[in-house]
Amino acid sequence: TPTMEPGYHQTDPTHPDQGFLGANWGSVEPFTLDFASQYRPENFIGDTPEARLNYLKSVDYAREFDEIKRFGSKTSTVRTQDQTEIAIAWAYDGALKVGVPPRLYNQVVRVIAIQQNNTMEKNARLFALINYALADVAIAT
Repeated sequence: TPTMEPGYHQTDPTHPDQGFLGANWGSVEPFTLDFASQYRPENFIGDTPEARLNYLKSVDYAREFDEIKRFGSKTSTVRTQDQTEIAIAWAYDGALKVGVPPRLYNQVVRVIAIQQNNTMEKNARLFALINYALADVAIAT
Protein backbone atom coordinates (compact mmCIF):
# COMPACT_ATOMS: atom_id res chain seq x y z
CA THR A 1 0.00 0.00 0.00
CA PRO A 2 1.53 3.33 -1.02
CA THR A 3 2.14 5.83 1.74
CA MET A 4 3.32 9.42 1.74
CA GLU A 5 5.42 8.88 4.88
CA PRO A 6 9.08 9.93 4.58
CA GLY A 7 11.41 7.07 3.66
CA TYR A 8 8.82 5.07 1.73
CA HIS A 9 8.27 4.76 -2.02
CA GLN A 10 6.71 7.89 -3.49
CA THR A 11 4.79 8.00 -6.74
CA ASP A 12 6.80 9.41 -9.63
CA PRO A 13 5.35 12.92 -10.09
CA THR A 14 5.94 12.76 -13.84
CA HIS A 15 4.10 9.41 -14.13
CA PRO A 16 1.43 9.48 -11.39
CA ASP A 17 -0.64 6.71 -13.01
CA GLN A 18 2.25 4.25 -13.10
CA GLY A 19 1.15 1.18 -11.21
CA PHE A 20 2.96 -1.56 -9.36
CA LEU A 21 4.22 -4.67 -11.15
CA GLY A 22 1.60 -6.82 -9.50
CA ALA A 23 -0.07 -7.20 -6.14
CA ASN A 24 1.10 -10.76 -5.51
CA TRP A 25 4.71 -10.68 -6.67
CA GLY A 26 5.94 -10.39 -3.09
CA SER A 27 4.41 -13.80 -2.36
CA VAL A 28 6.22 -15.59 -5.18
CA GLU A 29 9.11 -17.81 -4.14
CA PRO A 30 12.34 -16.38 -5.59
CA PHE A 31 14.67 -18.48 -7.72
CA THR A 32 18.00 -17.48 -6.16
CA LEU A 33 17.32 -15.33 -3.10
CA ASP A 34 16.82 -16.92 0.29
CA PHE A 35 13.54 -15.01 0.67
CA ALA A 36 11.77 -12.25 -1.27
CA SER A 37 12.36 -9.47 1.25
CA GLN A 38 16.07 -10.27 1.71
CA TYR A 39 17.30 -6.91 0.41
CA ARG A 40 14.31 -4.70 1.12
CA PRO A 41 14.90 -1.49 3.09
CA GLU A 42 13.02 -2.69 6.17
CA ASN A 43 15.82 -5.17 6.81
CA PHE A 44 18.35 -2.34 7.03
CA ILE A 45 16.54 0.81 8.13
CA GLY A 46 13.35 -0.48 9.73
CA ASP A 47 9.73 -0.65 8.68
CA THR A 48 8.05 1.96 10.82
CA PRO A 49 7.63 5.63 9.95
CA GLU A 50 9.76 6.51 12.99
CA ALA A 51 12.62 4.19 11.94
CA ARG A 52 12.54 5.51 8.38
CA LEU A 53 12.55 9.11 9.57
CA ASN A 54 15.48 8.39 11.90
CA TYR A 55 17.38 6.94 8.94
CA LEU A 56 16.60 10.02 6.82
CA LYS A 57 18.11 12.15 9.61
CA SER A 58 21.24 9.99 9.94
CA VAL A 59 24.82 10.82 8.98
CA ASP A 60 24.87 7.74 6.70
CA TYR A 61 21.86 8.94 4.72
CA ALA A 62 23.26 12.49 4.46
CA ARG A 63 26.56 11.13 3.13
CA GLU A 64 24.86 8.86 0.58
CA PHE A 65 22.49 11.61 -0.53
CA ASP A 66 25.40 14.02 -0.98
CA GLU A 67 27.25 11.46 -3.11
CA ILE A 68 24.21 11.04 -5.34
CA LYS A 69 23.92 14.82 -5.76
CA ARG A 70 27.64 15.23 -6.51
CA PHE A 71 27.79 12.46 -9.10
CA GLY A 72 24.20 12.49 -10.35
CA SER A 73 23.78 16.19 -10.97
CA LYS A 74 23.37 17.12 -14.62
CA THR A 75 26.21 19.63 -14.16
CA SER A 76 28.45 17.41 -12.00
CA THR A 77 32.10 18.45 -11.94
CA VAL A 78 33.31 15.27 -10.18
CA ARG A 79 31.80 12.65 -12.49
CA THR A 80 34.18 11.39 -15.17
CA GLN A 81 33.26 11.15 -18.86
CA ASP A 82 33.29 7.36 -18.55
CA GLN A 83 30.86 7.51 -15.61
CA THR A 84 28.57 9.81 -17.61
CA GLU A 85 28.54 7.48 -20.61
CA ILE A 86 27.93 4.44 -18.41
CA ALA A 87 25.03 6.20 -16.68
CA ILE A 88 23.45 7.15 -19.99
CA ALA A 89 23.87 3.62 -21.34
CA TRP A 90 22.17 2.08 -18.30
CA ALA A 91 19.48 4.71 -17.74
CA TYR A 92 16.82 2.85 -19.79
CA ASP A 93 14.18 5.39 -18.89
CA GLY A 94 12.21 5.33 -22.07
CA ALA A 95 14.96 5.52 -24.66
CA LEU A 96 13.67 4.61 -28.11
CA LYS A 97 14.04 0.87 -28.90
CA VAL A 98 15.57 0.10 -25.50
CA GLY A 99 12.48 -0.70 -23.47
CA VAL A 100 12.18 -1.97 -19.95
CA PRO A 101 15.15 -3.43 -18.00
CA PRO A 102 14.55 -7.11 -18.88
CA ARG A 103 14.58 -6.30 -22.57
CA LEU A 104 17.66 -4.10 -22.22
CA TYR A 105 19.60 -6.68 -20.23
CA ASN A 106 18.67 -9.45 -22.65
CA GLN A 107 19.83 -7.26 -25.55
CA VAL A 108 23.18 -6.68 -23.82
CA VAL A 109 23.59 -10.37 -23.00
CA ARG A 110 22.76 -11.28 -26.61
CA VAL A 111 25.59 -9.06 -27.87
CA ILE A 112 28.01 -10.62 -25.38
CA ALA A 113 26.88 -14.14 -26.30
CA ILE A 114 27.47 -13.42 -29.99
CA GLN A 115 30.91 -11.95 -29.25
CA GLN A 116 31.81 -15.04 -27.20
CA ASN A 117 30.60 -17.32 -30.01
CA ASN A 118 28.65 -19.36 -27.44
CA THR A 119 27.07 -22.71 -28.20
CA MET A 120 23.30 -23.02 -28.05
CA GLU A 121 23.65 -24.90 -24.75
CA LYS A 122 25.80 -22.15 -23.22
CA ASN A 123 23.32 -19.52 -24.38
CA ALA A 124 20.38 -21.45 -22.94
CA ARG A 125 22.09 -21.50 -19.54
CA LEU A 126 23.25 -17.88 -19.80
CA PHE A 127 19.80 -16.52 -20.64
CA ALA A 128 18.15 -18.70 -18.01
CA LEU A 129 20.48 -17.34 -15.32
CA ILE A 130 20.03 -13.73 -16.42
CA ASN A 131 16.27 -14.08 -16.45
CA TYR A 132 16.22 -15.89 -13.08
CA ALA A 133 17.98 -12.84 -11.68
CA LEU A 134 15.58 -10.43 -13.41
CA ALA A 135 12.60 -12.38 -12.08
CA ASP A 136 14.04 -12.24 -8.56
CA VAL A 137 14.40 -8.47 -8.87
CA ALA A 138 10.71 -8.23 -9.74
CA ILE A 139 9.77 -10.55 -6.87
CA ALA A 140 11.99 -8.76 -4.35
CA THR A 141 10.90 -5.24 -5.20
